[in-house]
Amino acid sequence: MKSTGENCLIEFDLFSDFAKNIDLDKIEPFTMISVEDHERGRMISELVWDGEKKYMERKGDEEKHIWSSSTLYSKELRQKRREIFDAVDLENGPEVLRFHQEEGRELGEENRFMMKRNGGLQTISTTQVLRRSGQTSIAYFNYVTGEQTITDYA
Repeated sequence: MKSTGENCLIEFDLFSDFAKNIDLDKIEPFTMISVEDHERGRMISELVWDGEKKYMERKGDEEKHIWSSSTLYSKELRQKRREIFDAVDLENGPEVLRFHQEEGRELGEENRFMMKRNGGLQTISTTQVLRRSGQTSIAYFNYVTGEQTITDYA
């Protein structure tokens, strides 16, 4: 199977066109998130490929969202992670990063937000998207290399 990252990037006018038309045969399961600005407002789309079937869902842009891998976490654990996420006040960037690095300890090292499992599987990076007052900030933190990138968009 090929990794999602090994595929060619194909441009489509809309993410939904991409999701409908992309052939995912022999591709590892993944979740892809798209944020698009349109005349009628911002749309967040989620494409999940479970290895057999594609699922697409639209999300509102005024509420907070978290995604947990369906290949790494059971439905019950994904729900517990969502409950922890929903209970945290995520109004500022440092608090969001603290959440990703420290919350979920009660789930154990193998299931917390910055997880580490036997065999070397672990969280190697965090990407967070913050939107406040019409400004969008995307921050990337690589825990292996120490690289940090923050990009602001108007």
